[in-house]
Amino acid sequence: MSEIDKVNQFLSELKGGDKDQVELLDAYFASRSPKPEKGYIQENRTTQDIIDDMNPMMPLSMQLVVKYMFAHGYSPVPTGGGTVTWAIWHNLDIG
Repeated sequence: MSEIDKVNQFLSELKGGDKDQVELLDAYFASRSPKPEKGYIQENRTTQDIIDDMNPMMPLSMQLVVKYMFAHGYSPVPTGGGTVTWAIWHNLDIG
C-alpha cells in the first residue's frame, strides 16, 4: 500500500474529535519528515514526547498518535536502552 493510500485510509477511519487532533499533528509535523532531508537534523521522539509537546494545545490519544505516525511513513527505531523512538527529521529553519 502506498503512503498516500495509508494516509487516506487513516483519514477515512477518523471520528469527530480525532480530526482536531490530526489537524494539530499536521501542524506539529509540518517542519518534520520521516526520512532524512537536506537541512534537517535527526530528532527522535517517543509517542509520549509528542503527546507532551502537544498537551498545552489539546490532549492527544496515544493510539491516534501511533496510527498517525505509521500512516505518515514514520518508523520506530531502537534506542540504546532497549526501547524504541520514532525516527523523525526536523527542519530547524522552519520551526
